[in-house]
Amino acid sequence: IINITQDQLIYVKKANTSKEAWEKLENGFESKGPMRRTMLMKELVRMQKQTNTSMT
Repeated sequence: IINITQDQLIYVKKANTSKEAWEKLENGFESKGPMRRTMLMKELVRMQKQTNTSMT
């Protein structure tokens, strides 16, 4: 596996396919907790429409 660090290797060393390895990495590093939800909500609230852009 190319470009995988030692700490990432523990997630994928038993994966049989690249898809399975990707899913294991995704599940291992994806943030789903309340802090992540709060951060995303703040980003959403702070978003503003840029001039010269369409809303459709």
